[in-house]
Amino acid sequence: MNKKTKTIPLNVKHTIADLRIRSGLSQIELAKEFGVSKATIGNWEKDSSRIDFNSAQKISKFFGIPIEYIYFGSIEEFREKLKRAIE
Repeated sequence: MNKKTKTIPLNVKHTIADLRIRSGLSQIELAKEFGVSKATIGNWEKDSSRIDFNSAQKISKFFGIPIEYIYFGSIEEFREKLKRAIE
């Protein structure tokens, strides 16, 4: 039996950019804070590359938010996406 695998879409690109902009930080400032390049921040924000879990943890700690927010935007949004993926 060949089942189609469903995935839950992530919000990383919008979330990181939103957090950065709301905090008044440039990509360079955020990059320095996390020891990555400006290009890395830009790639996360454009969804050109995936953020690794350790970086996501650092960002969640820095901004004082749950790590789920970085990946899904909110726990409610995650639950809704999970529900749609299961259906």
